[in-house]
Amino acid sequence: QKIIWELKIYDSSYNDYPKNIALFLNGDVLYAADNLGFVYSIDTETGKPIWQQNYGIPFSSHLNFHKGILYVVNQNSRLYAFNPSDGQKIWSFESLSGLIKPSRSSNISLYDNKLLFSNDVGDITAIDLNQQVIIWTKNILSQNNISNNLVFKISNILIDKNDVFVSSNSGDLFNFNLDTGEIKWSQKLSSIQNHIITDKFLFVLTENAYVVAFNKFNGSILWSLNLNKYSKSIIEGSNVGIFSTPINNDHFGLLLGSGHLYITSASGYIFKISATDGKYILSKKINNELSRAPIIVNNKILILNRSSQLIIVN
Repeated sequence: QKIIWELKIYDSSYNDYPKNIALFLNGDVLYAADNLGFVYSIDTETGKPIWQQNYGIPFSSHLNFHKGILYVVNQNSRLYAFNPSDGQKIWSFESLSGLIKPSRSSNISLYDNKLLFSNDVGDITAIDLNQQVIIWTKNILSQNNISNNLVFKISNILIDKNDVFVSSNSGDLFNFNLDTGEIKWSQKLSSIQNHIITDKFLFVLTENAYVVAFNKFNGSILWSLNLNKYSKSIIEGSNVGIFSTPINNDHFGLLLGSGHLYITSASGYIFKISATDGKYILSKKINNELSRAPIIVNNKILILNRSSQLIIVN
């Protein structure tokens, strides 16, 4: 494959700092926010930076773009609204923040002039973007985990019309009413993965490697598959299985394509199961170590490994 352009963003003083960069593509402009406090934009046609700002405090969420405004949450659980043309702050809102700053405590989701975001103490806050006021706030961190000093991590905040689906490592999956924050249903499970929704179903990958299909309207479990059942050794004569070491769910990903669910493991395997009934179909080793959840583009599965190599799978 031909490299179109490469761009060095950081000067040498940042060489020794690990980078965690959130990206958002809007048209031909790529926006980025990182754990060093930088937010910047790049022209994807030329590879040249358009603007760059440093706000001094690490950003901890992904980016989101809505009606000409760029949104991101920083490490102190402050929500920022930026002007996408120059990176200047338009407004901000600060929620509660704990002493421990986990890397996956903040998420943003937008729908119909409502913005939902999470903080590191387990609050989900809904904001009316027209009025810039709080509509409702709910805490999804259980009391048991508060007393156990759990480092809070959260899934994506998935909005489906008037429903909000979200879970965490605290032990609960919730379905909220988008307008009121009222709990419609809940289930006991822990998951920090991105959930998948269809017209009838919600698919969840749990921290203990179960894939679960729910009726999205009432929360009933339709089927579940324990991936640990398929942890037997892949290499003949070896006693090292796919899940012989503790599962790192940060390196798992759940995809839906052509009626099948695909799951990747940090040890380099990809699993294929039926989305209809949860039956295991196959597993295949594609790399030694995978480091990111995959995506589907033009009927291809794209995955990065720990060496930042791009792997493309049919």
